[in-house]
Amino acid sequence: MSGYRIGFHPTLERMEKQFDLEIRTHQPRWMTYVLVAAAIFSFTVCIEAFFDPGWLFQLAAMRMPVYPPASPMALQCFGLTVGILGIGYLTASGNPLHHWPIVLVGWLGKIVVPLWLLSCAAEGRLSWQFAARVAAAEAIWWIPFGLILWRSYSSHTASLRVASPEVHSLALRIRTNRGQTLQEMSQERPLLLVFLRHRGCPFCRETLADIRQQRREIERTGFQIVLVQMDRDQIAHEFLYKYGLSDLPRISDENRSLYRAFGLRHAELWNLIGPPVWLRGIKAIVLEGNGVGLFYSDPFQMPGVFAVYQGQVVRSFMHRRPSDRPNYIKFIQTA
Repeated sequence: MSGYRIGFHPTLERMEKQFDLEIRTHQPRWMTYVLVAAAIFSFTVCIEAFFDPGWLFQLAAMRMPVYPPASPMALQCFGLTVGILGIGYLTASGNPLHHWPIVLVGWLGKIVVPLWLLSCAAEGRLSWQFAARVAAAEAIWWIPFGLILWRSYSSHTASLRVASPEVHSLALRIRTNRGQTLQEMSQERPLLLVFLRHRGCPFCRETLADIRQQRREIERTGFQIVLVQMDRDQIAHEFLYKYGLSDLPRISDENRSLYRAFGLRHAELWNLIGPPVWLRGIKAIVLEGNGVGLFYSDPFQMPGVFAVYQGQVVRSFMHRRPSDRPNYIKFIQTA
């Protein structure tokens, strides 16, 4: 899903393509399964309605009209329409968040048709048994289609923030604790801009441990590491000192304006729970000895990593879950 553009900007275009790739990579597989199942359902209805139009009358406990071919042809046209919608579902299954208009059309249809059938049943034009069966068959898609639309809206909102040149231009004017702006620093050498979670999070501590371990190799490539965190600078200094990273340039973003400028979203509850997060959490806390602390700042703020050079973001890593662990060396090599 492409974000809003103002003029032509090659770097922003690359960012949008990268964001599209991340959206396709990170969208849950259940969305694809839902749309494939909806396509199969639509194809089944299409085949039945086209080759045996009388089955709907039998299902509705109604007599087959004696004035062919008008009514059978109407049912066949209905079946073809449903089949075409099934093709749309199948197409959208490859990238559900990008093809959200198809999902929206299907979702509205699955709401309107049951309501219309139930109103016809109330007027005595259809049997309640038929209207209830069709309504139930359509209603099972309401929740999964609605979740796909909501996820698409959330991703679209994030992409708009990422693709705004004005926001990036202003964001890079923020100064580090050394007094230089990100814009000025990126003119001298490429920056590895690392946004952290709150300091009580085991994955934030894991990130700092990884940076401490890989710091020499990162700096050997010419990159300057800059840390962005949500605490006051004095608190950040004391916390980073434990990891031997207090000498790195850093930004205290207590209002999280820089996080928002770079499109780093708030995590939904299901992003913070579940087997993948808990298993990784046990590894980070117990096996790697990073420990865990209280909730500080904003526990729902997601982290991220960006490569910035000459005032432009050339690569980004947008965390899907707090437990995601980027490989900083490979990230730099591809940037």
